[in-house]
Amino acid sequence: MLSLVWPIFVELLLQMLVGNIDQLMVARYSQDTVGAIANANQVLNILLLVFSMMSMATAILVAQSKGAQNHQQLAVIYSLSCMVNLFLSLLVSLAIFLFGDVFFRWMNVPEVFIVPAREYLRIVGSFCFLQALFLTFTSIFRSNQMMRVGMIVSIVVNITNVLGNAVLINGVGPLPAMGVKGAAIATNISRLCGTAMLVYLFYHKLHGRICLAHLRPFPIQLLKKLLAVGIPSGGESLSYSVAQLVVMSFINSFGPDSVTARAYCNTIASFAVLYCLSVSQVTQVLVGHEVGAKRFDAADRIAKRAAVSSTLVTTVCSAIICLMIQPILTLFEATPQVKALCQTVMYIEIVLQFGRSFNMLYIRALQGAGDIRFPITIGILGNWITVVGLGYLFGYILDLGLPGVWVAMAMDENIRGLIFIFRWRSGRWKMKVLA
Repeated sequence: MLSLVWPIFVELLLQMLVGNIDQLMVARYSQDTVGAIANANQVLNILLLVFSMMSMATAILVAQSKGAQNHQQLAVIYSLSCMVNLFLSLLVSLAIFLFGDVFFRWMNVPEVFIVPAREYLRIVGSFCFLQALFLTFTSIFRSNQMMRVGMIVSIVVNITNVLGNAVLINGVGPLPAMGVKGAAIATNISRLCGTAMLVYLFYHKLHGRICLAHLRPFPIQLLKKLLAVGIPSGGESLSYSVAQLVVMSFINSFGPDSVTARAYCNTIASFAVLYCLSVSQVTQVLVGHEVGAKRFDAADRIAKRAAVSSTLVTTVCSAIICLMIQPILTLFEATPQVKALCQTVMYIEIVLQFGRSFNMLYIRALQGAGDIRFPITIGILGNWITVVGLGYLFGYILDLGLPGVWVAMAMDENIRGLIFIFRWRSGRWKMKVLA
């Protein structure tokens, strides 16, 4: 497992480091820009879920098909996934141009953020087909246990993004400072480079082929399997993102300091969960292979060992970040008010990450085994009852502000983590094999 985890760990670490560098660059240009991009990304995350849902379905079916030695079906899965995600990308681009401002109104986005947020959203959204292909090919490589491909491509993408930001946000020589527009253009350029590399490696390393001939006659049964996995998974992710939009509307009502503090806390805290995220992705692939081959005991051992190690590492990392939050925020030139909010939130984050590690690991393990609907149902209930309901109670009604919202999210992660532990131990996932 470690040989598969470390390339994903490096890849995700690079992405998060570059995400911090992006925010640092943007923050030095304008503090208002940080809040604008945070709101725009909240909308993008919802719309891009349609790609993630098909990519996750692709990863699960590829892993189980390989475990079952059904190689003929793999070429059809590859072609079908790419075609479906390309079609969905056209719909997403259209939705961004027609309804982008509607989302901002629903979220109570402060007026100072709206214009730059709209500009960022439209530029990045126009090229969302790049993200659709990027996610599809990344899932294919990971399901084939070729984790180093993603790491190498990530290095190129992140270097390209940093260089693009350095040139386009603040301007260099004859190039004027473009601010948010420059950050959006740099994002698109880096995604183009990454997608081109993945396509090249797919043909030359994996020897795969994307061909319309694989879709004749049209594989309707395979499409149904993809949708049977993807739509419920996408439904839970959509529910989560819409719930986060509602929560974001609460936070926007608390004022710009809370919006900026949330953006910083989410970015910095993501380092704590990095190891768990890497392990959970590998666990999904390995569990899928073992379940496809009907080796259920091996799948059980993989999941349990991964859960213990990921929880220990995640909790320790979260505590270290909490202790170092003040000097970290100094790099972002955060105001004293924002620093105080972030410090309080990061204490709560330790408890949140403890529950999230179990939650994330066992969700991936259950999905890898083909147990899709149960974790989705629990996820949707948690999003709305705990995160939104208690977030509104603690943050708005009891006037605890941003820390109150974080308490609600910590409760949600821990409750769901316990439920998924009991679900895995019940063994019901053994009856959910797809391949």
